[in-house]
Amino acid sequence: MRRLKKDFVISWWALLPVAVMFCFPLMRIRVKYALIVSSAAACLIACAVQGESAAELLHTAVFGYYPQDAVMGDIWNGGGLVSMAGIIMILAISSTYAKILSVSGLLRQLNEIVEAMMRRIGKSCTVILSSLFASGIFCSQITSCIMAATLLKKQYTKRGQPKEELALDLENSLVIIAPMVPWCLSCSVPLKLLGVGVEALRWEFYIFLIPICYFLGKEIHFRRASVYRRFLRSWLGSYRFL
Repeated sequence: MRRLKKDFVISWWALLPVAVMFCFPLMRIRVKYALIVSSAAACLIACAVQGESAAELLHTAVFGYYPQDAVMGDIWNGGGLVSMAGIIMILAISSTYAKILSVSGLLRQLNEIVEAMMRRIGKSCTVILSSLFASGIFCSQITSCIMAATLLKKQYTKRGQPKEELALDLENSLVIIAPMVPWCLSCSVPLKLLGVGVEALRWEFYIFLIPICYFLGKEIHFRRASVYRRFLRSWLGSYRFL
């Protein structure tokens, strides 16, 4: 705590940006507005409370924060736009894949396969298998998300399901499933950092359980809702007949 007080001004105001990110979504305010307000609040607090100048603030935002204390540096070093350059490049390149596949005609064939899978094995299994396929082929969580969303979006639109549902389904399938694929970056990098092999994947109970519980819960909920609607429809129909 003494080291923190040496580098920072400890104040309750520092919680304001975090409070904005928690409260705005609860009030159904769009995330981009929450990010803008939270970032603006953080900048104001950095200048008014922490005593940073505008030039220092801009330098930190671009190049990251590097405290003079070596011990604290192990915790706080990094950040900034420069550190995100690699991810920005990956996103830019990944975003071109959908167009390349569309022009080549391969995307149309994949859409036909996904549509057939939707009819035969249902939406939940199709989303999970598409997630595994995308993660195994593209080896990147970001690229896999873009490609899976491109493939599944048309099928969700056909069934009158909103894009928010597609986002939730991918969040609870592809984002979680990607670390199950040993050669995917979201799996191979953590395994390498921890110095363990693929045998560690057998202990990923949380990763296995989330997709199963999520889609099983959805299926049970919608089946119950469907039965309840049919019961009401038949009951109201007989009531009108009487």
